[in-house]
Amino acid sequence: SFTSIFKRDSLKILNQNGNENLNISFTLGSDPRNPLNTFYSVDIKGFFGDNDNDAFTSEKTKVIYLKYYHNVTDTLAITFKATSNKCSIEK
Repeated sequence: SFTSIFKRDSLKILNQNGNENLNISFTLGSDPRNPLNTFYSVDIKGFFGDNDNDAFTSEKTKVIYLKYYHNVTDTLAITFKATSNKCSIEK
C-alpha cells in the first residue's frame, strides 16, 4: 500500500489568481480493497463565477493549484462549456 508523505493540514488549494477563496471540504474515506487504509477525498467548489457567461458560446478553462508544500505542487486544468436546458412539466 502507499502512504502519502503529505498531510492534509499542509495542503493549500488555490485558484488561478493564487487566492484561497474556494469552498473546499475533505471527506475521510476507506480503501475498499483494504479498509485499514484511509484517504482524504477533496471536494472543490466555487471556481465558477459570474464572468463565466461566455462559456455558453465557447469552452473555458480554469486552473486550480494544489500546493502540498512550498515547493511541491500539482496543477489541475478544468475545461468546460455550459449548456442551457429548458424544463417542462409533463401532465
